[in-house]
Amino acid sequence: RESRPTFKGSKTGSVEVRPNGSLIFEFKSVKSGPLDEGVKAALAQIPEKRYSEDLQHRGIPADRIHAFGIAFSGKDVLVVGA
Repeated sequence: RESRPTFKGSKTGSVEVRPNGSLIFEFKSVKSGPLDEGVKAALAQIPEKRYSEDLQHRGIPADRIHAFGIAFSGKDVLVVGA
């Protein structure tokens, strides 16, 4: 039986970058399993939850919105941009 990663929780935030840009960060706290699975889950959640839509409604073009998945477990951290 293959073990699946488990996550303690997640947080999302966005930062507006001037002029006319934004960064979306999705954080996953990994309880067990590899950090890259946490990053994959974080990056998948961004379009699922449509986080960029609010930014686009505020006039930020889609090509100026950059997403990052961040997974951590203790002091170990993995950051991947999409």
